[in-house]
Amino acid sequence: MRRLMAFANRRPNRIAIDALKIAPGDTVLELGFGPGRAIRTLNSMGFARARFLELTTRPPCLAQASRYNRSALRTGRVQLQQGCFDALPWGSDTFDKILAVNVVYFFRADAAESAKPGAWLRPGGMMAIYATHKSALARWKFCCP
Repeated sequence: MRRLMAFANRRPNRIAIDALKIAPGDTVLELGFGPGRAIRTLNSMGFARARFLELTTRPPCLAQASRYNRSALRTGRVQLQQGCFDALPWGSDTFDKILAVNVVYFFRADAAESAKPGAWLRPGGMMAIYATHKSALARWKFCCP
């Protein structure tokens, strides 16, 4: 399933990363990093700092992303975390950029989670949210939002 997710999200990840215009030295938060492919893409671009959060409690994704980004974790360029929006440790003005690809489907019905990340952005920061249309999701047998 995670391999299919990585394949399906390859293009959306690239679109969202390009839209953010991430610069060296930016601190980036990815919400719902899944198998960790966007993290690896960002690291290959040479960004100095990154922090990535898994917003679900799915240990298999954390384990796969950890394996896939072992070197960046070892050097401290990347930090991976599991959690949910209700208990995140960050205050205002923490991140320069926030990336969220195909994770809105896991938000509560009132989408209260979508307001919180904006508070974590530094002045001038930017957030890219990419959501695949539900007609495409219906064809993804590995997806169940």
